[in-house]
Amino acid sequence: MKIQVKEISSVKRSLRVEVPQEAVSHEFHHASGHLQKDVRLSGFRPGKAPRSLIIKKYEEAIREEVLRKLIPEYCQKALDEVRLSPIGVPIIENIDFKKDAPLFFTALVDILPEIKLANYTGIILSKKNIPVTQEDVEKGLAVLQDQQGYLEGLPDDHGIALSDYVIIDFIGEVSGKALPGGKKKDYPVEIGSKGIRPEIEAALLGRKKGESVSVNVSIPIDDSEKEIAGKIAQYEIDIKEIKTKRLPALDEEFAKDLGLPSLPALREKVQGSLTAERKKMEEQSEKNQLMDRLIALHPFEAPSPMIERELRVLLQQMRMTVESDKAHVAELSAVAENRVKGSLILAAIAEKEKIEVSNDELAEAIVGTTRNTGVSIEKGRKEFLKNPDALRGLKEMTLAGKTLNWVYSTAQFEPLLPLLK
Repeated sequence: MKIQVKEISSVKRSLRVEVPQEAVSHEFHHASGHLQKDVRLSGFRPGKAPRSLIIKKYEEAIREEVLRKLIPEYCQKALDEVRLSPIGVPIIENIDFKKDAPLFFTALVDILPEIKLANYTGIILSKKNIPVTQEDVEKGLAVLQDQQGYLEGLPDDHGIALSDYVIIDFIGEVSGKALPGGKKKDYPVEIGSKGIRPEIEAALLGRKKGESVSVNVSIPIDDSEKEIAGKIAQYEIDIKEIKTKRLPALDEEFAKDLGLPSLPALREKVQGSLTAERKKMEEQSEKNQLMDRLIALHPFEAPSPMIERELRVLLQQMRMTVESDKAHVAELSAVAENRVKGSLILAAIAEKEKIEVSNDELAEAIVGTTRNTGVSIEKGRKEFLKNPDALRGLKEMTLAGKTLNWVYSTAQFEPLLPLLK
């Protein structure tokens, strides 16, 4: 076997592989012999047709079988010999296959980049320290009031207004055909919350309980349902109930209902919760800064298959397709590239600093991930154990997080400016 390696880029190689004639002839003979035993030709007993006739009649099938056997085998041998570990499946092209001659093919492979680590400790970050104000506390208390509120029916002659809660039945159609998910009963709508299309909300304003409304709605041209995109939908709506939300008074009794001894104690608890939440957000913002600095310190090309895989994850998370919005997809592609670069940098740092994920840490990660899915911890653990790829992915993600925390612990922060009074 002969191999010629060509560097296409820092993360892509081209291997021109020559498979010896002896191997080709042997495999051709083996494939034709195997076929000779199975096929039936008129005038010959099963398995007794001349090999030359078999080759003449089934040469294309024999060639395909030879290529199916030899290319994967010699591609792997070539990769092992030149010590390359490809990302994904190699692309095979430029196949030159002649009977009784060496077989030639080209394998295009993507590989991990070589990352030369810069000084990643002691990176200077900007620290934001935004205190929780009295206004923030009041907003937090208002959220609690809203959560403890209750709905109360309004008189039948009340016209629907902003902030009202309306219970409706509706049917949506396009050109006489039912819309996907376009039929609902007892559907709750908060007027002004933008929970429904604006045309429907506008048509409901001023209407009363028991009335029916017909409204046309323009379906966006980029709607995920291609069959109805850009068309006009007709909705028939029945108004069943109109309610308003009554909020409890912000007093001592309200605080006691929430398990606090007094209103000042409730305010203190809200302030403490907001402070902890803000600190967590500030730390995440600082870690985002840190990742940006690490990527800037390590210029290298990320392998395209890894970027494409990460982009698919992002699109799936946002319920988009590549055809959805070209500009948005381009932005997400840049995000995907930075995510890949960040993960590769953190992996290199983890290897250098000998940072590892213990079994206990992995078990904790499984519990955390499972809890977010709503299934039982035991079921989630079993699912991970049955799926090695998912377990490996979780371990890599946990290692990346642990490594980022370690680098963050070495960071330095610019002095905070005194707040102006």
